[in-house]
Amino acid sequence: MNENLKAILKAASEDDELMGEATALVNELNAASEADRPEVAARIVALANDNGFTLTEDDLVFEVPAEGELVDEELAVVAGGGCGDHCEQIHEGLVF
Repeated sequence: MNENLKAILKAASEDDELMGEATALVNELNAASEADRPEVAARIVALANDNGFTLTEDDLVFEVPAEGELVDEELAVVAGGGCGDHCEQIHEGLVF
């Protein structure tokens, strides 16, 4: 996840109104058809920009690992690289 997206997510975690708006838009994006996704993504970018954050539609593109593949954070744990501040979140889904 890039720094722009991290910044707005941190701000939303501290602002209930922003969190509500962002959550509603993300839910709408997840439910949108392929044809409607660009319009919803543009509204997410507008919400971020209206709240003083620099965000582009490219910032909303995530690479989803294939079934059975590990994400970078999980790879770091397995490789002994630790997990920083996110240990509990990462370990919740892993079975050792």
